[in-house]
Order: sequence, then C-alpha cells, then structure tokens
Amino acid sequence: MCTGKVNPFMKLLVASLTLLSTLSFAQTVAQTAAAPDASGKWKLHLSVGGSDSEMECNFVQAGADLSGTCKGEAGEAKVTGKIDGQQVKWSQPGDYNGTALLLSFDGKLDGEKISGNTTVDPFGVSGTFDASKTK
Repeated sequence: MCTGKVNPFMKLLVASLTLLSTLSFAQTVAQTAAAPDASGKWKLHLSVGGSDSEMECNFVQAGADLSGTCKGEAGEAKVTGKIDGQQVKWSQPGDYNGTALLLSFDGKLDGEKISGNTTVDPFGVSGTFDASKTK
C-alpha cells in the first residue's frame, strides 16, 4: 500500500546513483579530451654514441598505432610504432656503411614534446632524443 511518503533511504540511494553516474561521465570526458596525440610534424635531436644529429618526422596516429616517415642525413625511412598513454615507441630501418640497422625509440609524450632513449641495433649503441612538434 502506498502512503504517499517517500522512503528516506530511497531518496539517498537515488541521489547517490545520480552522483556516481555524473562523476563517471565526467571522468570519461576528461580522459577522452586529454588523450595524447602524436600526429603531425616533429623535429628530433639525437645524441647517440657521442654524435649528435637531427631528423624531421611526420607521424600519423590511428588509435594506438603510429606510422609515418622520418628523414635525416641518411635519407628517409618509414616508421612503425605504438602509443600507450604517454609512452611512445617506434622504430625505423636504416643503413650505416652498407650494414642494415634498426633505430628504436622509446619516449614520453608530454604535450608537444617527446623525450626518451634510442638504440641502434645490431651495433648495440644507445643514446637519447628530444623532439618538438612543429607547425
């Protein structure tokens, strides 16, 4: 039988569920808006094995996949990689005096900057890189 009175527990339950739904939605919107995007043109500075060099890269990000090209003193190469949150990893083939090599990059994307470490296999040489997004 309905007496016309609202149970205080039910009022509290409905208010709590409404608040939780609102907070969950707000968190989803904030995470989506803050998703890192590496797409675009980047200028990289590399320090590897005591030598410094510059490269220009053009990245395309599709979800967690990264592709594009990087161009340096040795020419242009296609890159493939992945993005997981702010972690960016990519690699590209290269050549040094007729020996095939693989440049691997592992960095952190922070707005319009990426910085991290790079390795050159099969030479086992490592170094660091810094990248800035260009317009």
